[in-house]
Amino acid sequence: MFFEDHLEESDHEDARQDEVSQEATRHSLAERPSAGGSSSSIVELLKEAAENERHCPDILPYPTATVESAVAQLASTQARVRQLAEEEKREAADPNRGRSLLPFKPSDIIALELQRAQFFLCELLRCRLRKVELLAATIYYEGVQEAQGADSGVLLPQRGHLSENEKIVADRLAELNQNLLLRVGLQAAPQELRHLTPNPPYAEGMEMLPVPDIDQYVFGVALEDLGVVELGEGASQVINGGEIFLMPYRTFRPYVIAGQVRLL
Repeated sequence: MFFEDHLEESDHEDARQDEVSQEATRHSLAERPSAGGSSSSIVELLKEAAENERHCPDILPYPTATVESAVAQLASTQARVRQLAEEEKREAADPNRGRSLLPFKPSDIIALELQRAQFFLCELLRCRLRKVELLAATIYYEGVQEAQGADSGVLLPQRGHLSENEKIVADRLAELNQNLLLRVGLQAAPQELRHLTPNPPYAEGMEMLPVPDIDQYVFGVALEDLGVVELGEGASQVINGGEIFLMPYRTFRPYVIAGQVRLL
């Protein structure tokens, strides 16, 4: 009969579409662990590093292992997204395959995870570069003294916490600032005063270098039991893992650098 035949065809079509949908779902779930499973832990590391860098007043040690792992993961994930997109195009062009009812493709999901990792990596590097720009003169001065084999005398050395590229950026910024001030009028000053770094006894000393304010208060959470923490002026406090506190950054700077405290 006419209606029975068409109902049969409709049932077959629905069943075929369900199979295609289930296949796409299985394909998505199978691909995500390989392309994005390990990336979730890297994203968490990047997120923590970016939060710490954003909230602390000085520059933390460059997280080489985290950044290198993230860059390698991003490169492999980008290649996988391109490969998946090509496969999906070929499948869509195949007339023997039905259209998926899913509102997304597996490559879309992996691409979103990729963008999330890229965001936190860029945020981490942006936070560091902002502080490199503010402390460029100090970082440059440390490099000059280091090249001369002398002690820089900087109370909070920052240059050792930078990557090689960040050191190049800091030195270049300091040189550009020096050249700019010379052009706008500093060249009229006596030779001994044409410096943006300490030049005693003729010019200013260490007080002219920008330094991070490590006495500002920060929120933090202890990632493990810290035991008795000296707060200064004879005061101390026992801090256990999971506790949230608001205290001067100076107190917890060693714990932040050691990865025992995360700033909020």
